Amino acid sequence: MDMEERTITREVNSTNTSTVIETVEISSYVENSGKINYIKLVTDQVLLVDQQIVETAKKTYDVAGSTALIAVLEGTRLIVANVGDSRGVMCDSKGNAIPLSFDHKPQQMRERKRIKEAGGFIAFNGVWRVAGILATSRALGDYPLKDKRLVIADPDILTFDLADHKPQFLILASDGLWDIFSNEEAVNFIKQRLGEELFGAKSLTLQAYYKGSLDNITVVVINLTNYDWRKAREESRNK
Repeated sequence: MDMEERTITREVNSTNTSTVIETVEISSYVENSGKINYIKLVTDQVLLVDQQIVETAKKTYDVAGSTALIAVLEGTRLIVANVGDSRGVMCDSKGNAIPLSFDHKPQQMRERKRIKEAGGFIAFNGVWRVAGILATSRALGDYPLKDKRLVIADPDILTFDLADHKPQFLILASDGLWDIFSNEEAVNFIKQRLGEELFGAKSLTLQAYYKGSLDNITVVVINLTNYDWRKAREESRNK
C-alpha cells in the first residue's frame, strides 16, 4: 500500500449514540523525509478523542474520565505519549529502570501554575486534587473541569532510540500499580518472571492487588529480549 493511501481508522462507541467511524489520511503526517510525524499524529488524535468523549459525556452527564498511555515502536524509535498518571518504564540492557513518562499531578510546579492561571486551585483531600476533586491534572473526559481548562488532555511526548538502551522489556501500567510499586520494584519483579505467561504482567497485577492497591490496575509487559536491534536500526535508516 502506498504511503498516500494509508489511513488511520478509529471506531468510537458512545453511550446512546450510533457508532462513528472516522478515517484520517496518514499522508498529512508524513514529513519531507518520508517519515511519519508521530508526535503530531498522536497529539492530534488524543485531543480529538478527548473532544468526542467530552461532547458525549455532556449529553449523558457522565463526569468520568480516563488517563492515556500510548507507545509506538517503529524500528528502534520509541514514542511514548502520556495523559494523566499512567506510566511507562523501561528495563535497559543493564537491568536499570528508565522512566518512559512522567505523571501529571496537580502539585507539580508546572501543573499548579497552569491551573492557577486558568482560575482554578488545588486542594489536599487524601492527595492533592484539582479543585479538590481530581487527583490527576490531565485526563480524557472529566468534562466539568474542562470548560476552564483546569484539566487538559494535551499529552506529553518523549522519544527514545532504543538501540542506545537495548531494553529487555517495557512496562506500561495504570496508577493502581504505581501506587504500590516504584519503577525499580516493578522492573525487578518482572525480571524474575519474564518466562511466565504474559511475561509476568498478571503476577505483577495480582501482587499490587494483594498489597492493597485501591485503584484500577492495568499492566502490559512488552518483552524485547529477542528483538534484533541491529536489523531494526538498519531498517530505520533505510526508511
